[in-house]
Amino acid sequence: MSNEQKNHHVLAWYRLARDLNKNNISAICVFDGKERNIAKANETKRRLEVRQLTLARGSIEDARFQRLHDLKVGMDQFQSLDDTGRKEILQLLKQSAFQTVDGSETLLGGTSPAKEAIRPPATEAPVIEPPETIEPHAPSLDGLITQPTPLTTTEYLASLLNNLHISYKANIANLVSVSTDTQQMQQTLPGEERSDKTMSKHQYELNVQEGKIWEEICGGVDKLTLEISEVAEKEVDTLLEKSQVMANSFQKRNNAPTAQTYRDSKEILQAMGIPCIDATGAIEAEALASSMVLKGLADYVVSEDTDVLVYEAPLIRNITSIVEPLLIISGADIRKELDLDRAAYVDLVLLLGTDFSQRIKNLGPVRAYDFIKKYGTIEKILDAIENQPKYELKLPRDAYLAQVQIARLVFGTLPPLPSAELMRHVRKDDTRVAAILRHYGLQQYMMEDLGYKNILAESYFHDNPQAA
Repeated sequence: MSNEQKNHHVLAWYRLARDLNKNNISAICVFDGKERNIAKANETKRRLEVRQLTLARGSIEDARFQRLHDLKVGMDQFQSLDDTGRKEILQLLKQSAFQTVDGSETLLGGTSPAKEAIRPPATEAPVIEPPETIEPHAPSLDGLITQPTPLTTTEYLASLLNNLHISYKANIANLVSVSTDTQQMQQTLPGEERSDKTMSKHQYELNVQEGKIWEEICGGVDKLTLEISEVAEKEVDTLLEKSQVMANSFQKRNNAPTAQTYRDSKEILQAMGIPCIDATGAIEAEALASSMVLKGLADYVVSEDTDVLVYEAPLIRNITSIVEPLLIISGADIRKELDLDRAAYVDLVLLLGTDFSQRIKNLGPVRAYDFIKKYGTIEKILDAIENQPKYELKLPRDAYLAQVQIARLVFGTLPPLPSAELMRHVRKDDTRVAAILRHYGLQQYMMEDLGYKNILAESYFHDNPQAA
């Protein structure tokens, strides 16, 4: 792993801080403290489950990327053979039950994958049997150990393609039923809750595309007339690129930040002249940042966490992206547009789900807003939907309302401001910055073009979550 990959968080913070400095933007970085709010225990558990799901999806995508990479190599080698070599491969594949499977059946698990790789016919690749006994006077066993018979080019390619096809079918067989997943996606209204499945929506789309490629290959094997067109080659190239982007995204998100990651990040930020503050006790970083903005010490909260909007602080999103425009959202403006008082607005947000509250099954944004306008509070909404099994609580009513009360308290209380000393800006220390970058093997980036030409991927932090 290169220094850039291993220490990408240091490089990303350096570049972001450099660009903020370049544009005369003063920033204060607020981190969550070591103590976590007990009210967030459910959210922490949910995030752990999400991470486990991401690990599973990443595994699927890693396997697909390797499979497509090997398929591309195999297709290129197949194309380089003469007609005799191609026909020999097709015959071997046909003997190995490499058969056409209907596309819909394949995506639902379909035919069981063949369990054995190709075994070359004995007439073409005789197997040398080991001797039954070893002579006592034999000085060495070297000449008696049977070595595997090398495969010919055509045998190797046929075995490669067969094994890749087996891998594809085995992968499909291990996934959740796509038909069930698709039905749920169609029946669930936009913005409403649905249970997570093993595959993401984008992975399902890649599965469909890969299935069409294998259908074309299988059809050619059946007819013994496989011709790999330029279109098919481009489809594999495109799919390979998409799979790589997705696999990289999963890999990044699977590498959860550690205590050392935070120490490294604070070190480079402080050297760049950006103060770093830890939220203490049961205070969330977003809450402290919102308090600082609402009390006039800063202009905006920069975060991807929309809980900030519940405090009605102005929020900036997409700051780590290089290609997406900055998005400024005002929680106060949202509340006014919705024509809600403060209490009703908080209850609406809690119904939509926050770090401190869970959603009610099948209660999406539109219905939640209609219910708040009609009934005013979560308690009255629960009374109204009590006999409607469609709206199901994940917790007993008392436990859910206790969660709601804690969340109301969290969002109704602004934490005290940190001391002025902690927020004091200092000058950027170029000598220290250079020493830190040298320590992490990133010194070459001090001289790079200040534009975005060489910046990792499409964001400072080398991630593209939308890809997955």
